Amino acid sequence: MALNGVFVVNKYHDLLNIGIALFCFRNVIIMIMRKIFYGFTLFFVAFGMTVASAAEKIEWLTNFQEAKAKAVAEKKDIFLEFTGSDWCHWCIVMKKEILDKEEFVLAAKDKFVFVEIDFPEKKKLAPEIQKQNDLLEKEYQIDGYPTIIHCDATGKPYATSGYDEGDTIEKYLKQLGEMTDVKKQRDEAFSSVEKAKSNEEKAEFMLAGLMAMDDFIVETYYSAELEKLASWNQQRANEYVSARKDAIAKRIADKFAEEEEERLHKLSEPFLQKVEPLIQAKKFDDAVAEWKTFNEASKEIPDQMKKFFLLDIQIKQAIANSDTETIRSLCDAYASSYPDSFLAKNLEAVKASYIKDLQKKNSK
Repeated sequence: MALNGVFVVNKYHDLLNIGIALFCFRNVIIMIMRKIFYGFTLFFVAFGMTVASAAEKIEWLTNFQEAKAKAVAEKKDIFLEFTGSDWCHWCIVMKKEILDKEEFVLAAKDKFVFVEIDFPEKKKLAPEIQKQNDLLEKEYQIDGYPTIIHCDATGKPYATSGYDEGDTIEKYLKQLGEMTDVKKQRDEAFSSVEKAKSNEEKAEFMLAGLMAMDDFIVETYYSAELEKLASWNQQRANEYVSARKDAIAKRIADKFAEEEEERLHKLSEPFLQKVEPLIQAKKFDDAVAEWKTFNEASKEIPDQMKKFFLLDIQIKQAIANSDTETIRSLCDAYASSYPDSFLAKNLEAVKASYIKDLQKKNSK
């Protein structure tokens, strides 16, 4: 009997061990299944995020008529980009730093229909698209890339933008918001024109809509609205046009002056490349001799610019000699000869800057 009892106890003990082992095995299986399930969950979440990210991309159209139809149907504005996609440095930079950024896509995707008007060098466009792009470039008076024309659904512009060196996504999104405000002000004012009862009221609302936009935009694309303004109140129209024409003329003049200065500097580059090493080597007499040759040969470059190059050599010599008085007298003489120059208008600041350079040199 005792032996049978021992056998029974051992039997139940073995069964208990088997039960514990099965329980542990079950827990292990559950843990493995949980890990597998968790892994699949992460995969599908990640896959879903990838798909979502892929979905958050801008669709760029190339057919302008199709884009306008889409904009009307979806009640969106048009983001019309003129670009040289495979050769224009700043176009490529803008695409990378602004247009392909997730922040831009999320901010702009649901507000605009996007159209690329491309002028590539390597890629060949379909003949009908090339013809369309050439016509649009003339119609919108594009003179550089990248240029963005912000239009309503009919293709009528209300603002322009582009890319300046150093622009950030934050800056561009702020600018985009400001341009949206311009469109809102224009639309509200023009809508009020239709509700106005008197010609005077119509004129004031029309004026408010026009003044919300840039001078160039109004001058180029809003001639019909200007004619209506004149028919309602000729005096207000004349005042507006006169003020805007002055502003436009000044901007054109400033742009021309900037381009002319750049052109003249390019003409001066060979001289500057020769004279700069001489200044660095403190061979000032040789530098002045080079300047004299340059002065006689370069008839196209204005005397003011040439004299400034000479001034730069002389002041650097004075700095090398620690001659403060000569720096002051040279600046005064140049300002007296060219009173409209930047140096003359900022004389004391320029002198202080040169003297600061001298002090830095002496402190080394």
